[in-house]
Amino acid sequence: MEIKIKDEKIKVTKPSIIGLMGNNYETYLEELSHNKRSVGYIKKNEYYYTNYVYDELLLFMNRCKCEVKNVAKRMEKVLDSLSLPYSFLEREISDLSKGEKRILSYLRIFIFNPKVLIIDEPFKNLDYKYEKIVINYLRELKNKYNKTIIIASNNSNIIYENTNKTIIIDKDIIFKDTIKLFSDNEIIEKYNLNIPNLVMFSKLAEKKNKKIKYYQDNRELMKEVYRNV
Repeated sequence: MEIKIKDEKIKVTKPSIIGLMGNNYETYLEELSHNKRSVGYIKKNEYYYTNYVYDELLLFMNRCKCEVKNVAKRMEKVLDSLSLPYSFLEREISDLSKGEKRILSYLRIFIFNPKVLIIDEPFKNLDYKYEKIVINYLRELKNKYNKTIIIASNNSNIIYENTNKTIIIDKDIIFKDTIKLFSDNEIIEKYNLNIPNLVMFSKLAEKKNKKIKYYQDNRELMKEVYRNV
């Protein structure tokens, strides 16, 4: 697929989870989501149009013209993807917490099943448990179903730990492997990026003459530390 930002065309040759960062990145998200039939877009602040979760999902299926033979089965599958009970469909939206409303936004997109997902601030209002559930399912969508997912945030930790490639929007556009980007001191300084915690750990180890590889997963980093102690 091809991602167009400003006058730059970025070619994505295989399914990926791509980070998007930079000043006013929000202005480009609507443009990226222009093809409503193949792109699902979860905004930072979402609106809901019905009183109940079931009705909201049904309305969204009708709006996106989803061809579903068994609606109940599709809804059950989507609920399972986020470890939610079937009874969640009966909930009143006004009674949902902020985190549950964010989960509902994910359900609306997952039931649509687009080729490309664009998510602004993916973990907004989610607790740690649901952060992990959501990102694990996004990875499954990429690996098993060949989806391309764009995660937009200026939180370096979120982008570093959860993406394969990263786009930075500034006066120019940069598109690079996420680990290489955040381990490059020149890029960090040029674009005034915060160094992710996991990268900072490896850099501090280097200063103490300990060669620690860059990892995006805390558990893998700890294994590397124990191997080098």
